[in-house]
Amino acid sequence: ETGARDAAEKDKQAASGASAIRQELTRAKMDLAEARSSLAEVQHKNQDTQANFKTKLRTLTTQLTTTLHQKQSAALKGRGGATAQLTQLRIRNASLRTQLQQHRGPLAETQGELEKLVESL
Repeated sequence: ETGARDAAEKDKQAASGASAIRQELTRAKMDLAEARSSLAEVQHKNQDTQANFKTKLRTLTTQLTTTLHQKQSAALKGRGGATAQLTQLRIRNASLRTQLQQHRGPLAETQGELEKLVESL
């Protein structure tokens, strides 16, 4: 009888332990399901964030490229205007040099005449 009671008590303890293990397993499964759900939410938010980031990056890249092209265009136009002014100045410089050469001859003659006049005095 004592052996039977001990065996029944052990069976009862084993059943209680098995029940506790099943409850722990059920809690672990619920925790796992909750963790998976949280992970899915985080992944979804991450995808949204990445999509938003890529969209913003494309927008900023487009804006930057547009601004760069506008500045380059303005700089080239400015350079074109400066080049035209430089060309005009070069033409004017050449014209003035020609005039100077033309006046040097008579000026040299006049200077020579003045020197002769001074020597004769």
